[in-house]
Amino acid sequence: MQRKSHEHRGRHIAWPAVTWAAVIWPTVCWTLVGMFMAPTRVAHGQLAIGSGGMVATVHPLATQAAVDVMRDGGNAVDAAVTAALTLGVVDGYNSGIGGGCFILIRRADGKLFAIDGREMAPAKATRDMYVRDGQAVPSLSQVGALASGVPGALAAYEKVIREHGRLPLARLLKPGEKLADDGFEINEPYANRIAQHRAALAQFPATKAVLLREDGSAPPAGTTLVQHDLAKTYRAIAEHGSDWFYKGPFAESVETWMEANGGIMTAADLANYQVKSREPLVSKYREYTIVGFPPPSSGGVHVAQMLNILEPFDVAAIADKDWAAYLHLMAETMKLAFADRAHWLGDPDFAQVPRGLVEPQYGRELAKRIQMDRTTPVRSHGQPPRAETELFERHTTHIAAADAAGNWVGITATINTTFGSKVVIPGTGVVMNNEMDDFSIQPGVPNAFGLIGAEANAVAPGKRPLSSMSPTIVLRGDQPILTVGAAGGPKIITQVLQTIVRRLDLDMSLYNAVASPRIHHQWSPDRLYVERELADPFVDGLTVRGHAVVRTGGAGVTQAIEYDPQRRQFLGLHDPRVPGQAMGFQARVEAAPPSLDPTELVARESLTLKGGKTYQGLLLRRSPGELEFVQVGLPKGKPMFLVRISFDPTSVERYEPLERARRNELFARIRPLLASKRHAVIEAGRMADVRLDPIELDGRTMLRCDSPLFQLVSSADESSTRRCFVRLEQVFRAFQRVLPPRVSPDRPLVIRLHGSADEYHEQLRAEGWDIRNPAFYSASRNMIVAGCDLTFFADRLRRTHEQNDQVREQYTRLNAGLTDRLADLTAELKEAGFSNDEIQREVNARRALWKNELEAALKQIDAVDRR
Repeated sequence: MQRKSHEHRGRHIAWPAVTWAAVIWPTVCWTLVGMFMAPTRVAHGQLAIGSGGMVATVHPLATQAAVDVMRDGGNAVDAAVTAALTLGVVDGYNSGIGGGCFILIRRADGKLFAIDGREMAPAKATRDMYVRDGQAVPSLSQVGALASGVPGALAAYEKVIREHGRLPLARLLKPGEKLADDGFEINEPYANRIAQHRAALAQFPATKAVLLREDGSAPPAGTTLVQHDLAKTYRAIAEHGSDWFYKGPFAESVETWMEANGGIMTAADLANYQVKSREPLVSKYREYTIVGFPPPSSGGVHVAQMLNILEPFDVAAIADKDWAAYLHLMAETMKLAFADRAHWLGDPDFAQVPRGLVEPQYGRELAKRIQMDRTTPVRSHGQPPRAETELFERHTTHIAAADAAGNWVGITATINTTFGSKVVIPGTGVVMNNEMDDFSIQPGVPNAFGLIGAEANAVAPGKRPLSSMSPTIVLRGDQPILTVGAAGGPKIITQVLQTIVRRLDLDMSLYNAVASPRIHHQWSPDRLYVERELADPFVDGLTVRGHAVVRTGGAGVTQAIEYDPQRRQFLGLHDPRVPGQAMGFQARVEAAPPSLDPTELVARESLTLKGGKTYQGLLLRRSPGELEFVQVGLPKGKPMFLVRISFDPTSVERYEPLERARRNELFARIRPLLASKRHAVIEAGRMADVRLDPIELDGRTMLRCDSPLFQLVSSADESSTRRCFVRLEQVFRAFQRVLPPRVSPDRPLVIRLHGSADEYHEQLRAEGWDIRNPAFYSASRNMIVAGCDLTFFADRLRRTHEQNDQVREQYTRLNAGLTDRLADLTAELKEAGFSNDEIQREVNARRALWKNELEAALKQIDAVDRR
C-alpha cells in the first residue's frame, strides 16, 4: 500500500482554557529531546510557514515585494507577477521582460488556466538560419542579434493581471522600478555569473555599461547595481501599459538595434506577438490529480508520462528496500521520457504532438521495458497510441505563490541561458533572451543544454520553441496541496518529478523532498548525472546496474509550496542549494466586535503574582486549587485581545476586584467574545508576535520558538504552538524561584510539544523507544528528559548484521549470474541493432565494470561489519 502524505495521525491539542492540567500534563508529554537530538537549523528564509499566503522565489527582495502586495489586498496572481517583475531587476541574468514565461493558475473557484507567454521566432526566421556551409553554428543561436525570440513575458503578465488579479499593473511594477532606480547589492551568484560571462557581455556596449565596471572588470558581490534605464522602462509601462513595449518606443528601439547588428526582429514582430491561452494538462497519479503545462512545454507532458510509467511500481517499497534500486527506476523512467521528447515534442500550433504520450496505458507499456537489475538501452523514441490523430492544441526562474482564498500560481520565467543573448537594448535596460537556441537548429545537433531535437521543434516564423519549464499543481480531490516548479534547463522536468514522487510516494517532508540529492538522465547523452552529495553506496548500486554515472554540482533550483488543510497553513520552500527565500504571512483575524470598544474598557481588575507580574482583566472563577482569570489587553494602537489564564492560588500576591456594578458591566462587554471562543485565538498581542521558525526534525517539519527561559519544539498546529509558548512563558516566569538557572545561553531548556500524548507515544514506538519511567527534569543537563529502555540498540545492531548478510548474498548471486547477464546484454544489443564490434566492446566494458563494482561492494560490506 502506498504511504499517504498529508495525513496527520496525531490529534491536535484543544485548549478551551488554560488549567494546570493543560500545562503540567503536556509538560510531561512534550519530551525530552535535548539529549537525543538538536533541532536542525535551516538557512534563513528557505523554509517558511503562513496561514494568509505564501511566496517562494530565488531572491529575498522579490519574495518580500510579492508578500507586501498580498498584504496590501492583492491575491496570489498579483503576488506572483510582482515577484516576476522584481526578479527581472534583481535576478536579471535568469529572467526579465526581455524573455518569456509559462503561467499556471488554479483559481479559488476551482478553474484552471495555462497562459503561454513563450517567445516566438521572428517573421524572417528560417529553418536553416543557423547553418553555415552545411554545418550548424550553435553560437549564432546563443549570443547576439540572431539569438532572440520575440519576448512574451510582459504580455502574459498583463493578461493574467487583467483577468485574474486584483491590483493594477502599475502597482506591481513599483517594487522593481524602485530597486532598479535606487540600486541593490548583487549577491554572490549574481557576481559569479557576471564574472563567468564577462567577455561575452563586454561585446555589447549597452550591456557593458550596465553590468561591468568602467575598466571592463566584473563587479564583486556586495556592489550596488543601479539600472536607471530599466527603471524608466518600468515607469513607461506603468503609465502606458504593454503597448509602449510592443507597439511603441521599445519596439522601435529593438528594430533599430537589430538592423544595425545583423538581426531580423522588427517592430512588427513585437506588435504581432500573441499570448496563448492553453488547456491545462490534467492527469492522475494514484489518488492525486496532477495539473501541468501543455506543449510547447515538454515539462507537463513528460512529468505526466513519467508518473504514468511509475504507477505500476510500488515506489515506496522499492525505496525502503534499496535506495539505489529506486534511483535506478527513476533514471530508467527519465530516459524513456526524454527519448520521446526528442522526437515528438514541439509547438502544437506547428507540430503534431500526440496526446497518447500521457495516456496511462502507454505509460504501462513503457514500464514493461524497465529491468530492475540493469539498465536497458533506449535506441529511439516510443510509439504512443493514435500518434497521428489525437493531438495537443495548439536558465530560468520559478515563482510559487498561494493565498488563503484558494488561488495557486506557478510562473516559470526565463531568458534561457545566463544573461540570454547578452544583448541589452540601448536606452531600455532590457536584457534580450536567446530562446532561439531552444529550437532544433539542425536535427541531431545538441543545444546549450545538450538536448537533441527533431523536425517537430525546427525553426519556423512565428513558432514557439520547445521548453522544459514545468509549473505543476497537485490536488487531492478538489483541494490543492502542492505546487512545484524549478529552474535548470532540462533538469527542470526531473526536479519536479523527483519532488512529487518523494513527497507523495515516499512521504518525505517537503524540505527533504527538495533538498535530498537528485539525479538526472535526459537520454542523450547516455549518462546518469548525480549530485556529489549522493552517498557512495548508492552510486555503486547504480554503476553495478550499468549506468554511466557522472557526479555533478547542484541539479537545478526548485521552489515549492504545500498546504496542510488540517492546520490551515502553508509551508513554503526555496531550494537550499542556492540563496533565495520563501515567505508567508498570517491570515488577518477578526477584530473585536463593535460593542467591545477598547476606549470603554478602561476599568479592569488587577491580579499580581508573587513574582511581580501583574495582569489586568477579570476574574472568572475561583476554587481552592485554581483561579481562572481572563486578561483584557489594550495595546496602544492595536485591537483589544483576551487571554484566558489559570493560576495556582498560592502564587497570587494580590487581587484588586472592581465594585460589583463595574464588574458586571465589564463581564457583559467581553461575554460575546468569550462565548465565541475567539479569546482562544487572540486577535492581536503577544501571541501574534511570537516568532515561529520551521525546522526539519525526525524527517518532518516542526515549529521552533525561543524564549530566554526555554526553547519549544512543536509538531502541533501553529495556533496551539503559539498558545502553548505564551502560557509556558507565563508559568516559567511565575515559578522562576523554584527552577534552577540556565546552564549557559547556548544550552536552553528544550521542551517538545506533541499534538497529543498518543502522538508522542506513537512516535517513540516508531523509533524503537519504550518508555520505562515518566519524564523528569535534569538539572545537570538543564532539559526535560525521559528514562528509556536502550536495549533496542542491540536489536538494531543485529538487524544491521542481518541486512549486510542479505546484501552479501545478493551480490554473490549477481556475481554467479554474471555470465547470464552478459548473454542477456548481448541479445538485447543485437536486437537493438548494434554491430558485432560495438557489442563486443560493450560486453567487455560491462564485464570489467561489473566485476570491479561487485568486488568493491563486498569489500565495503566487510568493512562495515568489522566496524
